[in-house]
Amino acid sequence: MRKKIALQFVSSNLATLANFLLVVILARLLTPTDVGIFSMSAVLIAVAHVFRDFGVTTYLKREKEVPPALIRSALGLLIATSWTVAALLYFSSGIWARFFAVPAIADVVEVLALGFVFIPFGSIPQALLTRNFQVERSAAVVAVSTVVYFSTSVTLAWHGFAHMTMAWANLVNILVTGIAYHLAYGGGIPLLPSTKGWTRMLNFGAGNLLAALLRAADNALPDVALGRVSTPAMVGLFSRANATVNMVTMAVNPTIQYFALPYLAQVYHAQGRIAGEFLRTSSIVNCLILPTLLWIALTGKELVLLLFGSPWLGSVEAIPWLCATFAVLTLFTLTPHAVTSVGRPMAAVFPMLIGLLAKVACVLLVFESTLQSFSMALFLGQVLAAPSFLWINRTVLGVSTRAWLADVAKTVTPLLVIGSLAGEILIPALQGLPSVAQLVISGFFVMALTVAAYAMMGMPIRAEVQRILKHLPTR
Repeated sequence: MRKKIALQFVSSNLATLANFLLVVILARLLTPTDVGIFSMSAVLIAVAHVFRDFGVTTYLKREKEVPPALIRSALGLLIATSWTVAALLYFSSGIWARFFAVPAIADVVEVLALGFVFIPFGSIPQALLTRNFQVERSAAVVAVSTVVYFSTSVTLAWHGFAHMTMAWANLVNILVTGIAYHLAYGGGIPLLPSTKGWTRMLNFGAGNLLAALLRAADNALPDVALGRVSTPAMVGLFSRANATVNMVTMAVNPTIQYFALPYLAQVYHAQGRIAGEFLRTSSIVNCLILPTLLWIALTGKELVLLLFGSPWLGSVEAIPWLCATFAVLTLFTLTPHAVTSVGRPMAAVFPMLIGLLAKVACVLLVFESTLQSFSMALFLGQVLAAPSFLWINRTVLGVSTRAWLADVAKTVTPLLVIGSLAGEILIPALQGLPSVAQLVISGFFVMALTVAAYAMMGMPIRAEVQRILKHLPTR
């Protein structure tokens, strides 16, 4: 399993690096308005994906056995939901454009809607490969997908497709990726859909749907709120601030998304409980993500200048607050996967609903037409949702709040000390140096002190690193 996780981590991060390089290139070929128009269009698509999937692929990943009849039923349900959503999106594109008072959004939504017609045929083999931990084959498909999307996007942007660039690239990528997943699975997938057995999947999907819908709404909140009360340019600036902060989650989340649900489901099927493994894996995730978020918060300006250029400096003011928001979210990143793995997907709905409502309320109270105040509101809303996540951890997963707090304190306390030293002494001392030098020196400082602190404290990640180092000479 560790070898598979390592391979998935390397594969997903190569794809992440390519996609982030694409963001950097497109930032120089497209304007903030182009990016903002696509972002506002993508919000609707992200919500629509929740209804399209209806928890079907998640159901396949957590089931103990997946016979051909179940696959046929899953395919039939996916086709029904996906094609219905595609039609609704296509014919309602004008409504979404009028909502934002940006006519160009209609064209983007129409192209993105076409992708829903073809997605079901790639979703089934993708879910089965993930369920069986076929990382090598999945990695090959990811490589193909990355190359296709990268090359298509750059070519279209270069030839002046503006805000339509990512829409057409997305459609091409869906077609190619669907074919690649079927080839990677190697046959044996029934191609004839069925309506038999939908009831059980629909019952499971109802709970998963609500949780996924709230997650999509939470992700959509910035684009919808800013797009409604501000300009596409501000949406574009927030998008780049979010992309800067999201570098670390882009590096780690694909691996988490790939393994968390099927792995925790296997632990639950074997042991009947997952509290201990939940705390251990959560600690490892926190140790990977939180130090990097600290570094990004300290060096936001230099990162934006290096990656996107001076036209995007307006996004810097949002970065520290977004880092804090992502940090709080990271502490509970495994909770939705864990409750789903024990067959209780509905349990994730309550804390996610609290978080969404808290963010909306904070935006209404704190937002003062600046990116900084908007990002601060998102952070406050995320903090207010934390107690509800702790309650779910305790009641559904059996994770003691005291044990959770002790684990988090061991991870966060050294970072508070390191952040204070860097912010008060190191960062001011580095002013005047080139951006690359500041990033390298500050990154080494944060990484070295964090590794030393976690090693001395005997964190779970220490044992994982020791296993890796032990096998390096022979592999």
